[in-house]
Amino acid sequence: MPAFQTTRWSMVARAGGEDEESREAALDLLCRAYWKPAHQFVVNSGRDEESARDLVQEFFSRGLQRNWLASADPERGRFRSYLLVVLKRFLADERIWSGRQRRGGGAAHVSIELVDSDRLKEPGSSPEAAYDRQWALTVLERAADQLRAECDAAGKARHFELLAPFLDGDGRDIGHAAAADALGMSTGAVAMAIGRLRSRMRDLVRREVAATLADEADVEAELAELIAALRPH
Repeated sequence: MPAFQTTRWSMVARAGGEDEESREAALDLLCRAYWKPAHQFVVNSGRDEESARDLVQEFFSRGLQRNWLASADPERGRFRSYLLVVLKRFLADERIWSGRQRRGGGAAHVSIELVDSDRLKEPGSSPEAAYDRQWALTVLERAADQLRAECDAAGKARHFELLAPFLDGDGRDIGHAAAADALGMSTGAVAMAIGRLRSRMRDLVRREVAATLADEADVEAELAELIAALRPH
């Protein structure tokens, strides 16, 4: 089984470990990567925004830290599927937590990143479809953030700002001239720069997806599911 440098499964192992500092750091990373998909699932399951936020906070800070990490097994394959099973179990058992302190009462604090208000309940979408779509959007968001950071480090923050809107285009050169003028480049050079950014973005998306799997052989199938999740239903 290929071992990725940093996978969601390795984060789970650290989050269930004895070292407190490593455990909290791993929980924070897991929460940042999966807060939005988990929140979207809970909202589409019928909870209002505020109660969904509390439930997801409780899920990450208490449920993942103590109760269910022991059952985490990389042989299960896709981490997002494993997490969804655990989240469903948590929601089914939420009465266990009823009446107990939330917002950190007795549980480890976990940083949370709130979902944008325009990404709340998706009419006509099942909770599972909403979860998968938000997972796909989060993968693209994290890859774009990494690409932006790389451009910043290379002193090309302005390039990214002007060329990023073309990343999800169809390859046509509409708008390239304005970007070329702003950057002092030819339209041909802009087209090449966009091509390089798109190529790097694909690499980063692939790496992000690979980090959620136990076997690299599953990457292509998972990428296909990511694309399918983003299609209008």
